[in-house]
Amino acid sequence: MKLKSRLICLDLDGTLLNDDKIIPKKTLDYLNFLVKNDSFIAIATGRHLDYAEYLTRKITRNKFIVSTNGAITFYKPIGIINKVYLDSNLVIKIIECAKDNNLYPNLYYNPYEFGYDMLVTNKKSINFLAQNIVRDLSRIANLDKFTAENVLSITINSNTEQIELFLKNIESQLKNSSTYHIMNSSYTDESLLEIMGLNVTKWSGIKNIIRKLNFDKLEIISFGDDINDYTMLKNSDISFVMKNSNNDFLLDRFNKTLYTNNENGVFYELKRIYDGESIS
Repeated sequence: MKLKSRLICLDLDGTLLNDDKIIPKKTLDYLNFLVKNDSFIAIATGRHLDYAEYLTRKITRNKFIVSTNGAITFYKPIGIINKVYLDSNLVIKIIECAKDNNLYPNLYYNPYEFGYDMLVTNKKSINFLAQNIVRDLSRIANLDKFTAENVLSITINSNTEQIELFLKNIESQLKNSSTYHIMNSSYTDESLLEIMGLNVTKWSGIKNIIRKLNFDKLEIISFGDDINDYTMLKNSDISFVMKNSNNDFLLDRFNKTLYTNNENGVFYELKRIYDGESIS
């Protein structure tokens, strides 16, 4: 009996990747075994497209990328399946409001149109971004390359008090706009704010894959560890939150993996699901 074909949706950081930002070998080998037997992988991440592709380059086939938390969906044999840009007037208002609040936004772009992944407004953040968001410094542009067109998302990182003040100001200024949504992740004294097009989520990106490839009959399994994974976890047939997650909201609502991202947590749950199915 052939293995059941499924769509396996995987967050990267804290989920598929270990803390060294590598896919553990046991997990990688098993994913390649599954895609060779007609399952599909959707990498759903807040990272940019180029870096997500690089980090998952050893997954050999049947791999989709949902990057920038759903703003862009990519499949190498086809190219970009879908992209959602922020309204250019909205981008300008957000940047002006951030400046008034002494905040420095980062703007994410489509690399296939501009040749770079993001633009920073504060040079002090470049090294951090090059290590954690984009692949290297060459993927980051300075202010002289600024354009308000074709912006996928805007992120702002600061202390929680400053972010809350900015939120009040920007929501007041944009109260008549319905073209965006804000995701706010707070970590003790720090907050990361991400502003994206309306209804842009990891799940919206996955739905683009399902529609484009007629995958509506496939069973969907998803793995995540943070609040930006919620829509993906909520809408999948089988969902797992990583044991190493610190998000109690998710841990209270979904299955928890037996092992962490450093212990091949994804591998063990997939193996358990596929056990009993054999190749004829």
